[in-house]
Amino acid sequence: MAFLGIDYGLKRVGIALSEGTIAAPLTTIQNRTPQETVNQIVALCRSNNVATVVIGMPEKSKATETNREAIIELGKIIEKIAEVMVFFEPEVLTTKTAQQKLRDSGAGRLRRRKDDAAAAAVILQSYLDGK
Repeated sequence: MAFLGIDYGLKRVGIALSEGTIAAPLTTIQNRTPQETVNQIVALCRSNNVATVVIGMPEKSKATETNREAIIELGKIIEKIAEVMVFFEPEVLTTKTAQQKLRDSGAGRLRRRKDDAAAAAVILQSYLDGK
C-alpha cells in the first residue's frame, strides 16, 4: 500500500510518495486547471498503487480560506475518482522546511519545482510519523 503526499499551490502542486515509512519527493505538476490537476493526481495514484492520499492543509486565516476550501474540494474529488482514502495534514512552513533540508543535505538551492515536491514529502512524512 502506497501513500501519496500533496503540497497544493495555486500555480504548482508538489507530489511525494511513500511505500511505507519514508516519504520521498516524486514530482511537481503545473496547476493549470482543476480538472487537469485532478486527472494527473488520479493517474499518479493508479500508477503507484496508492491507497492513501495526504494533502497539506494550511493554518486557518482569512488569507488562506479560499485555498483551504479548494484543498478540501480537491480531496473530495480525488477520494471519489481514485477510490482512495484522503487525509489532511496540518502544514506550517513546509516549503521553508523542505528548502532547509535540501540545503542541509548538500543539495544546495534547487529550483522551485523541487522545493514543491520536497514540501509534499515533509507533509507526507509528518503524517507517517504520526501514525
